Amino acid sequence: MDEWIISLIPRFDGYGMLLYILLTSVIAGLLSSIIGLERELKGQAAGLRTHVLVTIACSLLMSLSMYAIRIAANENDAFKGLTYDASRIAAGILGGVGFIGAGTIVKSNGSIRGLTTAATIWLSATIGMACGAGFVLEALLVTLIAIFFLTGLHFLESAIEKHNPKVRIVANPDVPLVYEIRLYAEKTNLIIKNLTSSNVTFDEKSAIEITVTFANQSNPLSLEDYVEHFKLKEGVIYSSSIHSKALQKKNKD
Repeated sequence: MDEWIISLIPRFDGYGMLLYILLTSVIAGLLSSIIGLERELKGQAAGLRTHVLVTIACSLLMSLSMYAIRIAANENDAFKGLTYDASRIAAGILGGVGFIGAGTIVKSNGSIRGLTTAATIWLSATIGMACGAGFVLEALLVTLIAIFFLTGLHFLESAIEKHNPKVRIVANPDVPLVYEIRLYAEKTNLIIKNLTSSNVTFDEKSAIEITVTFANQSNPLSLEDYVEHFKLKEGVIYSSSIHSKALQKKNKD
C-alpha cells in the first residue's frame, strides 16, 4: 500500500502530487482523530480538532520536504542541481510541536496536568510526518499501538490508584487548606498523586471535603502523622485515612 501511494506522485500529468497529498492528509486526519477523540472524551483542552489539525499540517510539511521541493527543483532549470536536506523540515516540525505541547501542560492546585496530552500531540505530529512521507501502514500500526496503551494503561493506572492510601479532610468552608496540604506533604516526604474537593453537609452544616491521594508506597507512619496534624488544625472538623472500598461506598451514598 505504501508503495502504491508513493507511486501516485509522478502520475496523472502532474496531478499525482495533488492526489498524494489529498490521500495522505485525509488518512493522517483520520488516524489522529482516533487519538484526539480519546483525549476529548477525557475532557482535555487539546482534543479532537487540535490533534487533527496538527497531524494534517505535519503531513503536508513532510510531503513538501520529501517530494514537492525536489519536484519543483527538477522542473525548473534555474534550480537544476539544487541540493537540500529533507530532514531539516522534519526537525523543525518536532521543535514547533514541542511549543504546542508545552501549552497543554498546566499547573492546577499544585498538580501538573496535561503531560499525556502533550505526548499525544507530539505522537500525532509523528503520525502526520509518517503519512506525509508515504508510510501510511506504519502510521496506522503506531496509531493502533498508541490507542492500545492509552486505554489499557488507563485501566491499569485506575486499578493501582484504588490501592493508593488516601486521607479525607473535612473543614469549614472559609478555611484555606490546599496550600498547607501540599506544604505538609513535602515536609513529611509524602507524594500527592491527586487532590479533589467538594462541598458537603457534615453534621447538618456546610463544609468542604478534601480527599488527598498519595503514592502507593507512602510511609504509613508519615501518613498517620499527616492525619494527626490536620486533626489539630483550627477549622478542621474531621481528618482520617480511608481505604479505597470505604471511599467507593461513600461516593455511592
